[in-house]
Amino acid sequence: MKNRFPAVRATIMAMGVLACAASAGPVAAAPDDCDRACLKDHVDQVLAGLLHHDASSLPLAEHYRSIFNGKPDKPGEGEIWRVIDKIDFHQYVPDPKSGQIAFFGVAEQDRKRGTLFLRLAVAHGKLTDIELIAGNRILGGVPGLISPNPFYDYVLPPAQRRTREQLIAIADSYFQGLQVHDGSKVPVSADCRRFEDGVQTSLNAVFMPLPCNGLQPFTYMDATANRMYPVVDVERGLVVGQMVIQVSKAAGPPSAPPPSSAAEKSAAAAAVAATEANVAAGMIMPFNEFRNKPHDTIIHELFKIVDGRIIEIQTIRLDRPYGWGGGW
Repeated sequence: MKNRFPAVRATIMAMGVLACAASAGPVAAAPDDCDRACLKDHVDQVLAGLLHHDASSLPLAEHYRSIFNGKPDKPGEGEIWRVIDKIDFHQYVPDPKSGQIAFFGVAEQDRKRGTLFLRLAVAHGKLTDIELIAGNRILGGVPGLISPNPFYDYVLPPAQRRTREQLIAIADSYFQGLQVHDGSKVPVSADCRRFEDGVQTSLNAVFMPLPCNGLQPFTYMDATANRMYPVVDVERGLVVGQMVIQVSKAAGPPSAPPPSSAAEKSAAAAAVAATEANVAAGMIMPFNEFRNKPHDTIIHELFKIVDGRIIEIQTIRLDRPYGWGGGW
């Protein structure tokens, strides 16, 4: 069983999985029957609005809710709506049963790249929820997010699927493991990989060689809050989980210094050169002003679950001041 997943992943990567997706059976529809294509069209409409710096054409419900980087806002008013000139890395995760869809991507601004997450809820052709997360955009940012992983689109054989409730329980066991700093009850495959903002943070020989459920190093996390699982795809074994990690002390992954003055830029370059091996493995994160102070981390995590075990995790994270919350 342990050796089956690498072979499955390699086969999918080589052959592509969109053809597999076409062979899937029908997905249960929401009351207004917005199917996978319909949900994706709504995402594309929001992305087009971002690129054209105009949210006026979005089909907003009368009582919609909009969140940007963990706080209420109105579409079109945030800075993100004025500066984005390109969106690459498109990973769609639709859930017609809940009428929601998640999108993992990369936003560019003057050739600077940063993470982009979007979650929409659709009812009767209108947007009832718009949640947008946009990370800092820097030159050479998120180099690990270049093309979407086709493994997430692979439709599982019925024997390897789990119910919606079981998938949510498995994803929640991971969040609970982070809460108690113990992943012994989290079912993962031996080759499970976790990527945070494109950086591999499991089975990484230089940065973090632990497995996906090796959660002992995260003791600096005090608690998790506001857990929810709005998007589930039973046929593909996908769950999108959201939560806020609360960190009351200055702690977190290593980050580069802030390159402001010429001297600091030179020092930053020297620091990067001195740790070239670690940079190649994705150890040094971009500068983050919240890393050295108490903070909240808003987490959006995509789990791929095969035969009851997590085998791939993709995370977009955003650090904010302590007590910030997630907005939902």
